[in-house]
Amino acid sequence: MLTDQLSTTFEGAWFKTEAESNEFATAIKDLWKDALIRVCGNIRKTSLLLNDIDASEQLTEGEVIALDLCSLAAMRRFFPGVYEVIWTNGAFFSNSYGWWKSLSSSRSEQEIAADAERISSAIDGILEKTRDGEVAKTLLRAMFPVRTRALFGERRRFGVPDEGSDKAEAGKRIAHPDFFPIYFQCDVAETVFSAREMDTFLDSVQTVTSDEARRAAFDARLASLDDGSVKRYEPSTAELPVYSGGCFSQTAVGLQPLKRLRGRRRRPRVARPSSAVP
Repeated sequence: MLTDQLSTTFEGAWFKTEAESNEFATAIKDLWKDALIRVCGNIRKTSLLLNDIDASEQLTEGEVIALDLCSLAAMRRFFPGVYEVIWTNGAFFSNSYGWWKSLSSSRSEQEIAADAERISSAIDGILEKTRDGEVAKTLLRAMFPVRTRALFGERRRFGVPDEGSDKAEAGKRIAHPDFFPIYFQCDVAETVFSAREMDTFLDSVQTVTSDEARRAAFDARLASLDDGSVKRYEPSTAELPVYSGGCFSQTAVGLQPLKRLRGRRRRPRVARPSSAVP
């Protein structure tokens, strides 16, 4: 039921060729067999997941890869705590630390290793409270194969090619910084400030006359955000150089991927599905 329905849902704008459609059909059947069948134990749960995927599909039509979208929707539905860990650690999961578009304040190998240990502990703490922890790990492997090996100390399976940044970008994978924010359209309205707030903030910073005042204004605004928001995408903003002229030319690079999502809507918004199974 689920695999057939999803193949129908993603026909059209999502697949340019029959080969792409067939590839998705095979991949979603494997994901069902390896993970989803264990959490979609009845028609109700399967229908809830289908509704979630349909809502996400309408917001991201053709802009990302269908399999990652399904995996993330399943994570959000059945493992909301792990979903939140992914969303609040976007720089780590999308590997934006070493990305050429990232801000100059890159993180050291020691800092990245510390992030992996912290995130691994957080995920383990969540999964030890559920019987289906292996399902969540399977979904993580499907979306973030490289990061999952680092988190759980796993080795790359023989015969399975490693996926670099170029391949992830070409495939519109969630593990690439360009595409990571797009997968979280359902959460953007609650976690990213509006374009008007962004413009007001930039105007306030650009009108002050000293670097100290700019830094104070920036720190105050960053501290006022809800947990996550800009911090989710680029956690090293505290290290940004703030100076006249280039003041926010660099900062905007980190904020724009989230800001531009505000205006991206093709269809009327559907009701946001609940993130947990009662």
